[in-house]
Amino acid sequence: MIDQTLSWFSWRHSGDTTLVLYALVPLVVGALSLALLRMRVPSLGGVERVLSTRWAVLAVGVISALTFRHEWGSLRELPLVHDEAAYILQARLFAAGKWTDSAPIPEFFEQPHVLVTPRFAEKYAPGNALMLTPGIWLDRPGLMPVIMLGLAGALIFVLGRRIVNVWVGIFAWMIWLGLATETTTFRPSYFSEMLTQALWLCGWWALLRWRDDRRAWQLMLVAACIGWMAITRPLTAVAFALPVGAAVLFLVRQRRAWLPLVAALAVGCAFLAVLPLWSAKTTGSWRVTPLMLYTDQYMPYDIPGFGQRETPLLREASPEIACFEQSYGSAHRGHVVAAIPRDLYARTREVINAFFADRRRGLIIFAVLGALASPMELGFMVATSVVLVLAYSTYAHNADWTVYYLETQPVCALLAAAGVWLVIAAIGRRWRRTRDAATSREPGARFAGWCMLALSVLAIMPTRDAVRMVSHFKSIGDLPHRLFHQAVDSLPGARKIVFVRYAAGEGCQQNLIQNSPPLATAQTWIVNDRGVDDERLLRAAPDRIPYLFDFATKTMQPLPAYTIPAR
Repeated sequence: MIDQTLSWFSWRHSGDTTLVLYALVPLVVGALSLALLRMRVPSLGGVERVLSTRWAVLAVGVISALTFRHEWGSLRELPLVHDEAAYILQARLFAAGKWTDSAPIPEFFEQPHVLVTPRFAEKYAPGNALMLTPGIWLDRPGLMPVIMLGLAGALIFVLGRRIVNVWVGIFAWMIWLGLATETTTFRPSYFSEMLTQALWLCGWWALLRWRDDRRAWQLMLVAACIGWMAITRPLTAVAFALPVGAAVLFLVRQRRAWLPLVAALAVGCAFLAVLPLWSAKTTGSWRVTPLMLYTDQYMPYDIPGFGQRETPLLREASPEIACFEQSYGSAHRGHVVAAIPRDLYARTREVINAFFADRRRGLIIFAVLGALASPMELGFMVATSVVLVLAYSTYAHNADWTVYYLETQPVCALLAAAGVWLVIAAIGRRWRRTRDAATSREPGARFAGWCMLALSVLAIMPTRDAVRMVSHFKSIGDLPHRLFHQAVDSLPGARKIVFVRYAAGEGCQQNLIQNSPPLATAQTWIVNDRGVDDERLLRAAPDRIPYLFDFATKTMQPLPAYTIPAR
């Protein structure tokens, strides 16, 4: 049964055949305009009042979060990508009240982005793992990413209605909610960008509130968002903090609000204080971060800068890590100063294509109009997104890896919705001015509100189809890992070791070596097969039943008896 199940261990994709609305938005806008121009348009004041309430924000957030049922299907989804596995590993350590763990024989437990010596822990800054921890406590690892998804959706709606109006807010949310293509299935996920996206939106909202209300807690919330970003994705935090910090300093100087600034700085520093503690607990020195140590051990070329750093590895890489030099090292070799314009163009094009793909292609023209005629606040968000792209120009990566720019997607949605509103409102004002110039503004806005409401209703079905398509892509991508772990879980024995064997050249991006710390109490260890050297680990854990998974044949079997030491 296991052999038959694992025979499906392959990656398969199917094309997107969904008939979508967003590519037809210009035609829809024109048809609605012609129809409504001939009608007496009643007021939508009641609907707008409902959409202006906190209950509307709550409803938008809940609906956004509930889309995980189609996209993930469960709050116990397996981490698909090795980055996600590292975050989950560290979250399990935090949930157990530990910073790190100890691997019995480190080389067996090597997996991408995880230190095995001097301690067993992830290489990444701890912000995302800390966010994931409550879900681990509840045995629902996906809970917190789903909450971040709901928070992001609610904040997109809130920012849209605050900056322009409720119709821009609701339509921008629906555009963002329908984001689903084969290259952008990062939502929901265990990636740290799920957290930083929510923090970006929350930081912008808090900044706007502080500008208008001048309450100290609002500025402290801005600082908390930046601080949490700094212990999650430091480069992303810098890109956000530069324009936001400049705006804060301008307003502080204008208002002489020095005391709230001091309080906000204290909040930010409290988050930053986690970094030296994290380093000391993991590497033994507050000056050496786990990321720095892991880079020296396995990926010395993987640092910001230009050109490749030619430094020998400190540790022999396991099969799942060894291929990284070919995959990522080539990107660093070609990442030179002279290539910056080319790389910026390629990355910007991929970021735009990732958002304005098939079902949103027709929105590009509206996004351009939204950018040209947007309010100052939306222009500030666009500028921050540009800083993010520029910040990552210092780091080599493939242009199509657009998850680094996930934070720009809400901005694209807001721009597109604002552009649609501008066009429709202009049509309404032009029509009304020919009849009654004295009251042209209100009827134009009323007309635009009806059009936006109609567009939002018409977008429901395509948005539903888009969400279902994400489920399709994720079910395909998760299949190999799900089947492998189902096979592991079905093995007899209370305490097991599963050795994963790769032939030469195999193992790249497979992400099968995953463990749930603390290792001492874990039911199963999934480790690297090291041939006759496996006996060392078997002697260190004589109470565990050994199995061997052969990746080439996709078969699981008990380890041959001659390799099991006498007990």
